[in-house]
Amino acid sequence: MSVSPKEFGKELRKLRKEKKLTLTELGKKIDLTQAYLSMIENGRKGIPNSDTIKKLAKGLDIHYTQLMEMAGYEISLIEAFKGVVETPKKVIEVSLPAMGKEETGDGLVAYGQLTDDELRRRLFDLHELLNMDVDLYYKNEFLNDDNRQKIKTMLQTLFE
Repeated sequence: MSVSPKEFGKELRKLRKEKKLTLTELGKKIDLTQAYLSMIENGRKGIPNSDTIKKLAKGLDIHYTQLMEMAGYEISLIEAFKGVVETPKKVIEVSLPAMGKEETGDGLVAYGQLTDDELRRRLFDLHELLNMDVDLYYKNEFLNDDNRQKIKTMLQTLFE
C-alpha cells in the first residue's frame, strides 16, 4: 500500500497527541530534533527510513511494525513478531544452599562449596531442584514431600 508523506505525518501526529507528547518531548526521548519531527509530521521530509521509524515507535511506546505498516512498508511475519516474543530479562536474587552433598561409591558423604556455575545448573536441573531444601510450587500450589516424590517417580518413568 502506497502512502504519502503527508498522510504518514498526519497519522504520526495523531499518535503523538494520543500519547500526550509534544514534539520536543518526543524528540528528547528518541534523540531527534523537534524541527526534524515537525518536518516528518508536515510531510516535508518524505517517509522516514526503518531505523527512524523504530526510534519513533520506541518513543511512542508502540510496536514498530504498526508504524512500518502506516508508512507503507511491507513486513515479513518474522519481523512482525520480532520483539513480541522476546522478553526482557530481569535479574532476581535467589538464595540457594551453597554447600553440595555428594555420595561416594563406598558409602561416604562428601560436602563442598558449590561454584556459581554449579548453582546455576542446579537451579534449572529438575532432579536437583526437587531434591533441594527450598519451597517449590506448581501453579501456586506448594509441593510437599509427597508431591515431590510423585513428580520424581513420573520423571524417572519418562526418562530412565
